[in-house]
Amino acid sequence: MLLPFRGRCKFIIYMSQTPAKYGIKILLLVDARTFYIYNAYIYHGKNSDGKGLTDQEKNMCSKPLCDNCQKKL
Repeated sequence: MLLPFRGRCKFIIYMSQTPAKYGIKILLLVDARTFYIYNAYIYHGKNSDGKGLTDQEKNMCSKPLCDNCQKKL
């Protein structure tokens, strides 16, 4: 999700494929049926070492949801 924003901010993202070209990128983990937001992460660019999110950080959102789904099955 790109939240349109044209102000001054260090982590403004440019996405040429979206109607709003500039904004703040927000990654959401949402239930498709109820639209309940389980987790959100504001993307603020790569780390100072030039690397993006680690595998642990990428799984931070989805792991609790997957664990919860397996309990219900």
